[in-house]
Formats: sequence, structure tokens, C-alpha cells
Amino acid sequence: TFTDVTGKTVTANGNAQISTAQYPPLTGKTSSAYLDGTGDCLLVTGESLGTGDFTVRGWVRVAAPGSTFFIFDSRGSDFDSAGFGFYVRSTSKLTMFVNGTAYEGITTVSANSWYHVEITRSGSSVRLFLDGNLENTVTNSNDFLSTNWVFGHQWNISGTFSSGFI
Repeated sequence: TFTDVTGKTVTANGNAQISTAQYPPLTGKTSSAYLDGTGDCLLVTGESLGTGDFTVRGWVRVAAPGSTFFIFDSRGSDFDSAGFGFYVRSTSKLTMFVNGTAYEGITTVSANSWYHVEITRSGSSVRLFLDGNLENTVTNSNDFLSTNWVFGHQWNISGTFSSGFI
């Protein structure tokens, strides 16, 4: 059972599981979600992020940089402006994808290392952070209406599944 601290229901898809073998260092956490890349993801009915300020952050450990690792996706299609994708792109760089455009960070992610990832919006400035370092700033004031959140997979259920830990 995956527990959300705010009380939202988290549904495990495939054989997504809790791992006590891998977890972010120095965080006080003792487990993480393990996704093997073959049908695993976590589904959450969240809240609309709307037009206001927000932060989505967490820890990831990518098994194989060079293949896409979706952290969070709230889109209903590639060109859906009601949500966005937040992932490590096939270039091994942290990326935001919205309205059909990818906005990429600058740091290359290595295999099997823990990274703190964060995407924030303040006003119309969206910022990507990797381990506390600013990776990119994008201007975006979309109304993110989607309440369907996927962790470890992109919006398209037949698309890319992530391999690693969140």
C-alpha cells in the first residue's frame, strides 16, 4: 500500500512496489517506490494545479539514463495544455513538457544515483531544479486543470514506463 501524506488514494499499476532496499540518503525516508519499467506506475486523483503557484518535488533514482524516465505526468495527450510532463528525457536531462514543447535542463543525470527533483511555478515563471540547482526557467501561465496524476509513466498508458525508484 502506498500512502499519501495528504490522504489522496494512490493506486499501484502493474507490479509497482515499495522497496526498503533503496531510498534517498539523509532524508529520514526508509523506502521508495520501485518501478521495473514493464507496466508499473502510480496513479493518483489529485487536485487541479490551476493558474496559481505550485511545487512538485521528490527524489528519483534512474536505472538507465538515455531512456525516458517519467517522474510526473498530468496530461491527457502530448498537446494537452491542461497538464504537463516532468521527466528525465532520453538526453539524460531533467525536462518539462507542455503544449508540445520540451524544456530541458542542463545537467546530465547518471545511472543509479539519487537526485532531488523539483518543478515550481511562481506567477508565470516555471523553474526546474536538480539537487537544488536551477536547470531552466520557462514562462508559462497555463490553467493546469487536470486532476489525473501519473508517477513513473507518461499519460499514454501504452507509452513509456520508468525503470528505477521514486
